[in-house]
Amino acid sequence: MEQRTSTTEVKPSDTRARKARKIATILAGGVLIYGIVGAVIVPPIARKVMADQLGEKLGRVVHVEKVSVNPYTLRAAVHGLRILEADGKSVFAEFSRLDLDGSIVSVSRLAPVFDRVDRTVFAPLLDSLEIAKPKT
Repeated sequence: MEQRTSTTEVKPSDTRARKARKIATILAGGVLIYGIVGAVIVPPIARKVMADQLGEKLGRVVHVEKVSVNPYTLRAAVHGLRILEADGKSVFAEFSRLDLDGSIVSVSRLAPVFDRVDRTVFAPLLDSLEIAKPKT
C-alpha cells in the first residue's frame, strides 16, 4: 500500500496576517493590563504613600479617604484629604476633592508633572477661617 504525504503550502499572506494578529493581541493585552494596574492597584497604594509621606514632611497627621486614577487620561482625584493640626485633633486643612490633571511630560522626566490642579474646599473649613471684616 502506498502512503501519500500531504504537504500544505502556507501562503505568505497567511503568515503576515498571523503575525499582525499576534502583535495586535499583545498590544491589546498590554493596554488592558495598564488600565487594570492604573485604575485598581495604584489607588490604594497611592493613598497610603500619600498619607505617610505628607504626614512625615509636614509633621502632622494626614488622612486620605479615597484616591481614584484614570490611567488613560492621566487624571487622578484625591477625595477627603484632611491634614490635622500638630496636636492631632483639630483640622488644619481639608479638601473634599483635589483633582490632578497629569502631563505626558511626566513620562520623560520620571516625575509627576501636572497641567492643572483643582481643589474643592469643605464648607466647614471656610466657616472656621477668621476673615477680617470691615469696621462699621
